[in-house]
Amino acid sequence: MKKADEMQVYISLKSTRLAWTYCIVFLLIWMWYQYIKGQYWEILLILISSQLMVFWASQIFLKRRIVGKYEEQD
Repeated sequence: MKKADEMQVYISLKSTRLAWTYCIVFLLIWMWYQYIKGQYWEILLILISSQLMVFWASQIFLKRRIVGKYEEQD
């Protein structure tokens, strides 16, 4: 299997971000609808919160990992 070039990586990153944004917006709209109807909406809040926590934690982890590699080379 060939290693992806920069354009393929860029396209994958953009499409992943778009899909993630769509999911967040969809869950927010669904949560708002459930809240107005007076139905169970807390699980949607848990899904959105946990997804955001995983996103931020992975960003921090990956940034530190990449920065650590460049510091070791110097």
